[in-house]
Amino acid sequence: MQYLFAHKLSFNADISRWDVSSVTNMDGMFVAANAFNADISRWDVSSVTNMIYMFNDAYAFNADISRWDTSSVTNMGSMFKQAYAFNADISRWDVSSVTGISVTDMGYMFYRADAFNADISRWDVSSVTNMYRMFDYAIKFNADISRWDVSSVTNMHRMFYEAYRFNADISQWDVSSVTNMYQMFYQASKFNADISRWDTSLVTNMGSMFSSALFIYKGSFNADISRWDVSSVTRMEQMFYDAKAFNADISRWDVSSVTNMYRMFYQASKFNADISRWDVSSVTNMVEMFYYANKFNADISRWDVSSVTSMEHMFRSAGQFNADISRWDVSSVWNMGGMFYRAYAFNADISRWDTSSVTNMGYMFYRVDAFNADISRWDVS
Repeated sequence: MQYLFAHKLSFNADISRWDVSSVTNMDGMFVAANAFNADISRWDVSSVTNMIYMFNDAYAFNADISRWDTSSVTNMGSMFKQAYAFNADISRWDVSSVTGISVTDMGYMFYRADAFNADISRWDVSSVTNMYRMFDYAIKFNADISRWDVSSVTNMHRMFYEAYRFNADISQWDVSSVTNMYQMFYQASKFNADISRWDTSLVTNMGSMFSSALFIYKGSFNADISRWDVSSVTRMEQMFYDAKAFNADISRWDVSSVTNMYRMFYQASKFNADISRWDVSSVTNMVEMFYYANKFNADISRWDVSSVTSMEHMFRSAGQFNADISRWDVSSVWNMGGMFYRAYAFNADISRWDTSSVTNMGYMFYRVDAFNADISRWDVS
């Protein structure tokens, strides 16, 4: 029955008595059947293995499917994606067979399911490997999933992206197999749950993980993540972008593998934590790293920035920044455009900097009211 009623925009006929007991594939069956909300509560779907995209874009669908036997289903990817009205009881569904057979698994399963906040606390997700965008933009979702066994999951990319209300307890989750947490809590503006004991040792991508990019949401995240093992992470771009409450202890983080810190603390307006011992020797991109980090003035004097090529707008509007960065090796940097733009307090000694590689210094000291340091020996040729 693959794509049987796909794009039948007005379809809502009575198919309640259909015998579907022999059907194995319901892939995309009601895709974009915008009006569909008929009674299919008594369907015997015990033979179905594939429900990917089944109600994708079925905007009106919210029928009772609580008694469905889903024990044979291996793929539920995008099943309720953009099923805006869906909030039915599926608490008793057996999802234990959902595995990594498809590249999507449970990926996109409740994407833009705007009304969804049903009880799925007892779901057995122990076989699931991919939760990519599972609750992305599920704007009402805050259900109890504390007991989920996610030990097989490797991908949590955008899992709670823009899940504005989500702040449930996930402290005991075993995330030791996860490698990708990119944008996991992006704009999940209420999230501040305890995730201090998470084993993140295999994660390579934490880019935009706690970003709350829109000013109006003012992300609340400030949880203890001091003990996280981030030694495998290579990407931290925008990790705390606009995380306005964040000032937690991350002093012991091993960031030696990180290459990208673009906008890492952009508009993290309370951040001034100790990061003096960070090994940033692999980082090449520090563009806008502390842009609008208004309180930041921590000691970063011993940082090895010899691999960095761009520091464009790095301390722009970091109004309190005046830390000692005199010994920085900036010989690889070619872009310092706007580096201290409106960093009003900055007047540190940077006289010995090797600027021979720099091609862009535009707006570098624009409105840096305090700056009067000797830079007469700089090579600007």
